[in-house]
Amino acid sequence: MSGTKIPKNIQNLLWAKSAGRCEFSGCNKILYEDLLTKKSKNLGYVAHIIADSPNGPRGSEKDSEELAKDVNNLMLLCDSHHRLVDGEPKTYTKEVLIQMKKEHEDRVKTCTEVKEDKQTTIVLYGANIGEKSTVLSYDIACQAISPKYYSLEGKPIELGIINTLSDNADDEYWKTEGANLQVKFERYVNQYIRQGEITHISLFAIAPMPLLVKLGTLLDDLVKVEVYQKHSEPDTWRWLDDESVNFKYIINEPSNKKLKPCLIFALSSSAITERVTSNLKDCSIWEMTIDNPNNDFLRSRKQLSEFRKEVRKLLDVIKKESGFAELNVFMSMPVACAVEFGRVWMPKADMTLNLYDYNTKVSEFDKLVLTINNK
Repeated sequence: MSGTKIPKNIQNLLWAKSAGRCEFSGCNKILYEDLLTKKSKNLGYVAHIIADSPNGPRGSEKDSEELAKDVNNLMLLCDSHHRLVDGEPKTYTKEVLIQMKKEHEDRVKTCTEVKEDKQTTIVLYGANIGEKSTVLSYDIACQAISPKYYSLEGKPIELGIINTLSDNADDEYWKTEGANLQVKFERYVNQYIRQGEITHISLFAIAPMPLLVKLGTLLDDLVKVEVYQKHSEPDTWRWLDDESVNFKYIINEPSNKKLKPCLIFALSSSAITERVTSNLKDCSIWEMTIDNPNNDFLRSRKQLSEFRKEVRKLLDVIKKESGFAELNVFMSMPVACAVEFGRVWMPKADMTLNLYDYNTKVSEFDKLVLTINNK
C-alpha cells in the first residue's frame, strides 16, 4: 500500500490522460460509474509504476522518492489489475507498464483530437452461416475505424439475433432473420436517421449473402455509410493501403439477352458459375467476375467504390436489354460487396431481386431464399 498522498491536481491530470478508464492493456474498463447501477462512483486506483518505496513493487533506491508524485510514473487501474500488477512485479515490469500507459494515453489523445465531422455510429450485424455462429466485436470495430472516425455513442447498435440455434439450411431461418432485420433496423437505426440523430454509419457484418443484400437495401443512400470488410491476410477489419492500380471487374454478357435474366457474382470463387449454369435452362447469364476470384481480393475502399459503379451500370443494362421485371441473383463475393449491391439497388426503378443461397445440407444446387420487391 502506497504511503504517498498524491496531490489532487496530479490525480485529476491522470484521470484526464486516461479518460477515466483502466490503463491495463486490453481492459479499458470505465472507472467513474458502477457497471450495473450506472451511478457515478470512483472505482479507480492511482497506482505507481515504480513504487514510492524502494521495498515496494519495482521500487528503486534511486527513483522511488523522486517519482512518487510524478504523473508519468502513475497509472489509473481498476481494482483487479491494481492487485495484479503489484502482485506480479516480475511479470509486470517497469518497461511493460510504461508501454501500457503510453499506448492507452496515446489512444485517448488520438480519439479526443477527432473533429465532429468524424463522428460515426457503429452498427454490427451477424447471422449464422451454416452451423457457425457469428461474433462481432465492438472493440475491434473501434480499432478499425480509428483514426478516421470515432464512435459517437460509445456502444454499437446490434441488429442480429443473439444465440439463435437455426441456420441457413432451414426455411424458417430466412423468414425469422429477414423479419428480425427489418424490425430492428427500423427500431434502432431508421427512426434515428429520420430524426437526424444518425448521420454516418460504420457497418461491420458477417451473414449469408441474401441477408447482407437485404441490409444494404434498408440502408440505401439516405445516410453516409462506410462498409468494412474482414481480411484474412493480414487478419484485420481495417481497409488496407493496397489501391490495386491494375485491378478491374470483368462483365461477361450473354449472347442472347432476351431470356429470363440471371446475374452471377463470381468474385470470391469461380466455382459458382459452373454450378449455377449447369442447372439453369433458358436463361440469359450475366456474370461479374475478376481475373483471379478469391476470398481476400477486396483490399481497399477504392475497389469497393468501383464495385458500386460497375454494379449500378450493370443493373441498368440488364433491365434495358432483358425487358423482364425480375432478376435472379447468385452470389460468391465479399460481405462488403453484398451490402453495397443492396445499397445501389433502387426500389421502384430496378428489377425485383430473387436472391439464391447455396447450402449442401439442403441441395446440390442454389435455392431461392429471399425476394426483394421493387414496389
